[in-house]
Amino acid sequence: AYLFDTILGSQTYKLLANDLAPFDQYAGDEFGFGVAVTGNRALVSAPFDDEYGADAGAVYAFDLHPVTGAPTQTQKFVATDITGGEQLGYSLAISGDTAVVGALTAVGFGGAVGVGAAYVYQHDGSLWQFDKKLTIDDPNSLQDGDMFGWSVDLDGTTAIVGGRDEFGNAGTAYLFDTGTGLQLEKLS
Repeated sequence: AYLFDTILGSQTYKLLANDLAPFDQYAGDEFGFGVAVTGNRALVSAPFDDEYGADAGAVYAFDLHPVTGAPTQTQKFVATDITGGEQLGYSLAISGDTAVVGALTAVGFGGAVGVGAAYVYQHDGSLWQFDKKLTIDDPNSLQDGDMFGWSVDLDGTTAIVGGRDEFGNAGTAYLFDTGTGLQLEKLS
């Protein structure tokens, strides 16, 4: 992942994960698949990270020096319930002290495969902490392959989480209040 000066249009820094190549053997994690930045914080995803199972995924957090912008990796985090194949970090967004991270193929209710998930994290002043998992009002309506968490965005405490359905139909997006975790609206 790369940081750029948007005024000059030039690269300022290259973000490298401490535990990825060239530092170790984890090829194919796709570090940089998703990126988000706000203020002096940046998040970079690696949805095919294998530390917690094959393709479980992970997100890397960086603090950016307030004067130089130089990045320092502060942590690597995963969802508390993530397992292999769930691809945490397929999508991510950040706004202030809140981040929303999608897990494209997380297992859903009743063992449905590829339902997807979205997780909220809060920055406590030094590290990102898991806050809650967003669930829709009718979680049983998610079916195999719906991929809730395909896309996410965040503005203040309002998150939108998109999902496409297994058959490539219209899909659905959901609005959430990240403070309460409540679904505000279903958009389809």
